Amino acid sequence: MILTYLFSVRGARAEMSRIVTAAGMEPDADLGPVVTREAKERIEGLIAKGEEEGANVILDGRGIIVPGYENGNFVGPTIIHHVKVCLVGR
Repeated sequence: MILTYLFSVRGARAEMSRIVTAAGMEPDADLGPVVTREAKERIEGLIAKGEEEGANVILDGRGIIVPGYENGNFVGPTIIHHVKVCLVGR
């Protein structure tokens, strides 16, 4: 069971690491920007709050810089593990 779990987490991380974050109109983009700077800050804040409360950030999309869109509202692929249920919706 533990071995299967480890392969699942590693596999998910590897797959999500291949996601291309770029401007939504770029042909190779899999993931575009969030709608506003406030939305980006909220998402990054929720990731940080989860981390503070004991969750493990396995793949961290905070602080991503997309070349040509350095001031864009991008949050890259993120995997958070061991999230407390009480965090959802805060």
